Amino acid sequence: MLLRYRMNRIIRLLESNDSDGINAAIVSGKYLKAIKALEDQGCIKTVKDWSGSIRNIWLADHYATYQLSRQDIWLNRFFGFLAGVATSVVAHCIIVLIG
Repeated sequence: MLLRYRMNRIIRLLESNDSDGINAAIVSGKYLKAIKALEDQGCIKTVKDWSGSIRNIWLADHYATYQLSRQDIWLNRFFGFLAGVATSVVAHCIIVLIG
């Protein structure tokens, strides 16, 4: 949960920044996993030094697919909940009719 929060925070920071990326202030220990996850999904691009430390980060062209997939997750959860309720109601009606 915390990883998703940090991923969303990085995307919001990059969206609000009008320059060619963001400074290394965001690249601290607590954001490294989120940056790596976003980079693996192709949502952001990074420039690294020879030492491996991140120098600059910017949004990739298709970063919005990450946010759309997050909405799909919640939509699937909602429909799953409705299907569970409908199944429970139908099962209860069947039990009442049999009994």
